[in-house]
Formats: sequence, structure tokens, C-alpha cells
Amino acid sequence: MVSEKLIRLALRISVPFNFLAAYAVAVPTSFMGRLMGLSDHSDVLNASLLSFLIASFGVVYGWLSLQKKIDRPLVCFSGVVKTGVFIIAFLVWVQGNASGMTVLFTVGDLMFAAVFFGWLLSTKAKN
Repeated sequence: MVSEKLIRLALRISVPFNFLAAYAVAVPTSFMGRLMGLSDHSDVLNASLLSFLIASFGVVYGWLSLQKKIDRPLVCFSGVVKTGVFIIAFLVWVQGNASGMTVLFTVGDLMFAAVFFGWLLSTKAKN
């Protein structure tokens, strides 16, 4: 069972996790970008847009963690997105177009998704 305290903690930890990922994508030549195995030959527009979206999700997670009532559909959507990030990274790695380190870092997304889905399954929706 995932308690409300744990889901709020996971949402709060997701904020710096997403901000670090956004920075790494925006600046793939940085220490974080190299550690994550990102290519330094990325298109600037695509990297900037992706970085903005990753950081935006971080802001949403932080906002959601501060709400009196946690929005279940938003947690579900967040779990789907985090699962999707892992699946995409894994499939791109299988094709030989991503580093194993990239996949390793996205395991964090998969862990957050597990907490999000665990919370959804262990709590009842209240109308």
C-alpha cells in the first residue's frame, strides 16, 4: 500500500529528478548529459523543446505535491508518461541508438510510475 505521505514524497523527489534530466537534455555536453549517455549532436530546437517539457512536468509534480487533495487523473497521466519515457528509452537502446546509461537513468521514471500506480490502486476514488 502506498500512503499519501509516500506519494507526496515521490512527487517532491520527482521535481529535482526532472530538473536534472531537463538540464542534461538541454546541455548534453554537461557532466549530467555525459553521465546519462546523451549524444552531444542533438538538434538544438528538439533538445530545447524536450527540456522545457521535462522541466514543466517537474513543476506539475511539485504543484501536485502541495495540493490538499491529490488529483487522481493527473497522477495516472503522470504514471503513464513516466512509464512511456522508460519504454521509449529501452526500445531506442534495443535498436542501438541510445546508451545503456540513458536506459539506466530512466529506470528512475519507472520507479516513480510504480509508486504513482501503487497509490492509485491502494486508494479509492472519492467523488
